[in-house]
Amino acid sequence: MRHPLLVAVLSLATVHFVFAAASRLPAAVLPVITTVAAQQDSTAEKMLAFQRSNGGWPKAVNEVKVDYHHPMSEADLKAARRDAGRTDATIDNNATTREITHLVSAFKTTQNPAYRQAAESGIRYLLKMQQPSGGFPQYYPDAKLYRAQITYNDNAMIKALTVLKAVADKKEDFALVDPALVAPAQKAVDKGVQCILKTQYVQHGKLTAWCAQHDRVTLQPCNARAFELASLSGDE
Repeated sequence: MRHPLLVAVLSLATVHFVFAAASRLPAAVLPVITTVAAQQDSTAEKMLAFQRSNGGWPKAVNEVKVDYHHPMSEADLKAARRDAGRTDATIDNNATTREITHLVSAFKTTQNPAYRQAAESGIRYLLKMQQPSGGFPQYYPDAKLYRAQITYNDNAMIKALTVLKAVADKKEDFALVDPALVAPAQKAVDKGVQCILKTQYVQHGKLTAWCAQHDRVTLQPCNARAFELASLSGDE
């Protein structure tokens, strides 16, 4: 059995050797030795690459649907990152809300701070895109054609409110995001609910249903694409 004093001396000698060796390495190599790389989630890494500088995500790029199950090389990821300045962020077809939800979960699993930061940026994007009426447009900041109108189609607005409600309630993984987002998220949910109530269509003096999209100013049902005329919908 080794004497305790001998063990202590050997330990100090080992530490001295490691630091002496490290001091002779190039500076660029030292961070690799002195820090532990953050864990990664392959899907989350793709989401980081597709995130726009305004915090949101696109549903497609050059008319090609964003598919996180599709393998991506490092070159593909770099190409995606170069598109960060695009204004094609949307909440249509689950875009942005699915990324926020996955990134929050990925942060809990990996403790990679980049995932939480990206999710928080996405939440701020939702808060920023909400209109004075409380409604959510299909796209933001792109306001061309019908994209700026309040969008219930494909549950776009409802999914945005669901994410914000989870933030406000600190529900499950959303308890891990910046506490400063809780109050604004609750305010946005309250405004959104009021918008839903105000946009319910009154026909012959009776409350009926909602349209796929409503005018952001008048709150009345409005057209979207040429084949999507203003009409009451049973699936909104």
